[in-house]
Formats: sequence, C-alpha cells, structure tokens
Amino acid sequence: KLVEAHGTFSTASCVRCRRMQDPNRVKRLIMEDKIPRCDCLKRGVCKPDIVFFGEDLPPEIGRAG
Repeated sequence: KLVEAHGTFSTASCVRCRRMQDPNRVKRLIMEDKIPRCDCLKRGVCKPDIVFFGEDLPPEIGRAG
C-alpha cells in the first residue's frame, strides 16, 4: 500500500475554503513568480496539495497503515 504522506502535485486547493483548483494553473502562476489566488470570497492562496517544510502532516496519515 502506497501512502502519499507529503501529498501530491497532481491536485491543488485553496488554503482558506479548501475548494479544488486547477493544479496546472497553480503551478504556472507559481513558476511565473505570482501568487495563485482562489476566486472565493476569502481570496485565499492556492497551493499544491503537498506538505511544505515546517507544516504538519495531515492527521489521517497517522491512521494509514
């Protein structure tokens, strides 16, 4: 069984509303040195669904296995 403990670049979401985002758009904007924003009312930052250095792993990772 493979557990992607640190997430995947194949999906992306808004850090505020958790709405799914186009991962290609998020990656393109990041590579253009721009901040990808969600069109939700909160205008949250969008990021790939990965765990960055210093972030906690999702709680469900402790239950996988």
